[in-house]
Amino acid sequence: MIGGAGPRMLRLIARHADWWNVSWKGIETYRQLVAECERACDEVGRDPATLRRTWFGGCFCVENEAELQRLNADNITAENALVGTPQQVIEQIQSFIELGVDHFELALPFDHPMLRNCLELLANEVLPAFNHEQISE
Repeated sequence: MIGGAGPRMLRLIARHADWWNVSWKGIETYRQLVAECERACDEVGRDPATLRRTWFGGCFCVENEAELQRLNADNITAENALVGTPQQVIEQIQSFIELGVDHFELALPFDHPMLRNCLELLANEVLPAFNHEQISE
């Protein structure tokens, strides 16, 4: 597994990696990186489908919009993390899956008072929305 997003790293990844990890990027940035990585794969004669895609980043799952607004006030947004109510986080994960991500590594807010609630929402509402063929936990 090699992580990276710059042009030189994407060429290195295209040549040598089995897995490609992108960290702390939102879906729009990730979509652009996929296109750049696929170009890098084409340049070295590699089928982009042979490169497993992974994502690492923060996950802040909250019960309602009021809690989400408090997070946004702290500059925690979906621009670089999975952030929102369970349904919103499900939709965000699904967007990454549609771009080929099948392995997620989530950084949870361990130093935040919402940790316990975030874990419960992930375990009880978010993860059950996916089967193991779609993603690996």
